[in-house]
Amino acid sequence: MVQRATQGQEELTTDTVRQLQEAAGAYEQNVWSRQGARQDHHGIWRSHTGKTVGPAKLLRSILREEHEKAHGGWKSVTKSVEKAWWHPHMLDMSRETSESCEVCKQYNNKVALQLSEGKEVDILHRLCLCTWDCNTLRTTVDEEKICDQAQMSPSNTRWK
Repeated sequence: MVQRATQGQEELTTDTVRQLQEAAGAYEQNVWSRQGARQDHHGIWRSHTGKTVGPAKLLRSILREEHEKAHGGWKSVTKSVEKAWWHPHMLDMSRETSESCEVCKQYNNKVALQLSEGKEVDILHRLCLCTWDCNTLRTTVDEEKICDQAQMSPSNTRWK
């Protein structure tokens, strides 16, 4: 078996994948096993759907490389990588990869504010995503005042 991790990486042979999976250690292998992964007759860990289990160290590298191709969001990166690879924490690793990308931080300027109750408000679209009363909301972005006050209620979730 020969697999390509991603376009720019070297091909991974069965032996290389097996060595990387063994290097992951007993704890990570136990997590795979509890999620239904098993070793095949070549000693390669496979998910319950037959995909090759990517050890966390390898998968982070694959996710980073896939993200850097087009600086896509974590969902598109995950969708692309999970065609051949599986890991129980792939979504979290993909999210972490996208959120820590310096290029994306610099150029993706969509701002979502976190309210104290844990609800998000997308100030670019000026639409309140919450359904509860919020009497006042003060927001600043890049130290410039965007909005002094917003009145919201369950019946009218648009900004007044």
